[in-house]
Amino acid sequence: MIKFGRSMAVILLLSAALILSNTGQVEALGETEVDIKSYFSRIMDSTPTQLINEAQIWHGEEELSDTEYADYPVLSAAAPFKAGRLGRNDFTMIPAGNLSQEELEEIYIYEDNLIRGLLLNGEEIRDWLEHVGEHFNRIDPESSEDQYIVDDDKPPYNHDIIEGIEYEYDIRQPAGERLNYLLFQEEEIDADDEFIVMTNDHRVDGDFPHMEEENVVYSPDLTNLEVMKNYIQKFSPVTPDPTVNWGLQGFEAEGDLLYESNPDGEEYVRAMGIPGIEMLETTRRGYGVFSIDLKSLAEQHEK
Repeated sequence: MIKFGRSMAVILLLSAALILSNTGQVEALGETEVDIKSYFSRIMDSTPTQLINEAQIWHGEEELSDTEYADYPVLSAAAPFKAGRLGRNDFTMIPAGNLSQEELEEIYIYEDNLIRGLLLNGEEIRDWLEHVGEHFNRIDPESSEDQYIVDDDKPPYNHDIIEGIEYEYDIRQPAGERLNYLLFQEEEIDADDEFIVMTNDHRVDGDFPHMEEENVVYSPDLTNLEVMKNYIQKFSPVTPDPTVNWGLQGFEAEGDLLYESNPDGEEYVRAMGIPGIEMLETTRRGYGVFSIDLKSLAEQHEK
C-alpha cells in the first residue's frame, strides 16, 4: 500500500480540483427546463426577469405570511441586468439544464444587493412604471426614418419589470403618459389599492419615485442572490416561462423600428417562434440590428 505525506496529499487534492475546473464540472444548484436569455428583455417579457421575480414573490409571500401584511398582494420588480450595455456579449445566455452559482450570477449580477419589500399604492406603482417608461424613445409612426425603440442612455439595470400586474406602454406618447392600462387580476388598479413590492436596497436608495424609507416594510440582511438560490434549490427544476404581463402597444410605422442585441438573438427568435423580429445587419461593434414589428409582437401580450 502506497502512503503519501501531507504535502503530497494536498498536491493531489489541488490537482483534482484543477482537473474538475478545467473540465467544466461545477456544482449545480438546480436545473432550468427552459433557456434563460435576455436578448430582447427591454422590449418584451423575458426569462431572466421572470425567474428573479418568481423567486422574490415566493420569498415575500413566505416571509410576510405571519405579519400584518399577510393579506396584501405581493408583487416583484426586477431589471434585465445584462442587456447589452457593456458590449455584444453582455447578455444572459444560459441554456436549459443545470444552474450553477456562476450562472445564477449571470442572471442577478449584483451579489451584494439586499432584498427589500415596499408598501405602495396604485398611484405610486403607476409613477414607478411611468418612470421606467422613460427608457423608451418617443416614436413618430409617420416618420420614414429609422427609429430606435430604447434609449441607450438609460441603463438596463434601471429598467424594472414588475410581475404580478398587467400593463402596456404606448411609446408614441410623451414620457410620463405612456401607460395604457394597469391591471391586477384583470381589474383596473385604483390609486389607493395597496401592494407589497419586492425589490432591492439599491432601488430603495435610488432616485425612483416613492422610495421613501417609511414605505419599506421588509428589510432583512439577506441578498437577492440568496433568495434566488433558495428558490431554485427548493423548486428545481424551474420553468420561468414569461407570463407576458407587460408589453408595448402594437402599431404600424412608416420606417423601421430598431433594437440592438447579440446576433445570436436571430436564432433564438426562430427557435422560440417569436413574431415580428427580424435581423437586418451587424454593426461594426458586433451587435445585431433587429427590425421590430410592434403590431406582430404585441399579439403575445394581447392574447
